[in-house]
Amino acid sequence: MKIAKILLCMFIIIAFAPADMWAAEPDHADIRRLAQKAYKDGNWKDAYHLFRRLCLETENDPKMVGRDLMQAWQCLRNLNRLNELDKFREAVIKRHNDNWRLLNEAARSYSQNNHWGYMVAGEFHRGAHRGGGKYINALQRDRVRSLQLMNRALNLSAGDPSKAEIANFCLEFARILLQYGGHHQSWRLQYLTDLSRLPDYEPGHGYGYGGGTMGAPVDSKGNPVFHQIPETFQSATSDGERWRWLLKNAALLNPDLQSHVSHTLATFLHGQFGVQTLSAYGHFFARSTPAADRDALKEELRPYEVHTLSDSETLARLAVGAKRFKLPDEFNYIRLFKQILQSPNTGYADNAARTLAQIYENRRLYDRAVTYWEQYKKFNRSQARNQIDQIMENWGIFEPVGNQPAGTKPSVEYRFRNGSRVNFKAYRIRLETLLKDVKSYIRSNPRRLDRSRVEINNIGWRLVHENQTRYIGRKAADWELTLSPDERHWDRRITVKLPDPISRPGAYLLVARMQDGNTARIIIWVSNTTIIK
Repeated sequence: MKIAKILLCMFIIIAFAPADMWAAEPDHADIRRLAQKAYKDGNWKDAYHLFRRLCLETENDPKMVGRDLMQAWQCLRNLNRLNELDKFREAVIKRHNDNWRLLNEAARSYSQNNHWGYMVAGEFHRGAHRGGGKYINALQRDRVRSLQLMNRALNLSAGDPSKAEIANFCLEFARILLQYGGHHQSWRLQYLTDLSRLPDYEPGHGYGYGGGTMGAPVDSKGNPVFHQIPETFQSATSDGERWRWLLKNAALLNPDLQSHVSHTLATFLHGQFGVQTLSAYGHFFARSTPAADRDALKEELRPYEVHTLSDSETLARLAVGAKRFKLPDEFNYIRLFKQILQSPNTGYADNAARTLAQIYENRRLYDRAVTYWEQYKKFNRSQARNQIDQIMENWGIFEPVGNQPAGTKPSVEYRFRNGSRVNFKAYRIRLETLLKDVKSYIRSNPRRLDRSRVEINNIGWRLVHENQTRYIGRKAADWELTLSPDERHWDRRITVKLPDPISRPGAYLLVARMQDGNTARIIIWVSNTTIIK
């Protein structure tokens, strides 16, 4: 009887319930849960249709629709259907054109996009395409489109009370501005990108933006370009000024980002104006010069001696060549890194300490470098200890040397640091035993030939790393040298004349043991036969 009453009540409820109660649209949160489950299960096609529905058909949370767009993009990538992305993305932008958060995500998808495709029948197909077509890149077009969206989002976000969120948005805008126009293509920051029109697609791959820099840009007088901060984003005269304004605005909206902003600026300036940019001129500074011209060359190179730089100066590769110049305080990357290091509660102190140590190493000011490696110990003790040991400990190594003719006094170059005394020992190598073992190995007709066992010139590696001491014969010489190390912890090089016993034909293992330091080894070949063709 009770069951009959319950069933009757349920029938009445169902019969008299409003019709739209059962036809109600599922909540966007429910659809999103289904979409995320389908994506996690690898059902990307079903997930894409659900995310597409969230973006274009369903009433959605304005703060979530941008994430739904990014998830839909990932589904298309996994389905290898990138050629559908552009129309879908622009449709979403059109529907949510007043949602600055959605515009931010759409711009980010453009900047992180696949920037190449094919032009087929006058229409661009992003990504791979079967059946021909003209290979096209959309690199600059995508960049400008992303900047257009970010610019509109910046205007729409002006009245939003979420200051911390807008500050992060400004950082993302700054990142996109720097992308494909920053560290390696910094000359592009001198231009003001026209946001009123989209550039056309370009032929070719268009990925030549990540190569080495040609030097920091200069003005008409040959001086380095420093980007100032404009009063407003709209009043900027270059993309560089836009970038500076966005960084400043992010820190104003959220003071907790000040260290991040300072670190971003300091890293950029260091990449532009650090002495490491001179690495391309290494062949010039290392060139061999006749003794008669060395004094003149020394005078010529004096401005390029990096250890003479003060903290307010730098020596960098500019578009017009290497130049020594003074850094204004606002653009002094050393000063900025020191401020970050001294700031309380900063998340960039470790990077600042490591970078300062490396800056002074590049300037050959090793005592100062040690100061900052000591501070870096708080963050990575083992790495800091290794770097300090590299600078402060006694150390020596042999420079590579070729075969030396018998009958002359052989020599070898020895490069050292800090040490004041070194012991040399020379051992004759038993070549006959070595050759006998090589022949025996070849006669054994191994199924797979081990080249390390038949290459006689590889004997040095085998003696040192495989501990094959059976090939080391009697000691041929034993002597010591007193060294004069540089007090600045610089490397010095000497020519070591080998004693008479080593002038006889054969192979010798030469071992150098630095007092309170390391051990270096090298094989000396003294030849009495030359084959000339």
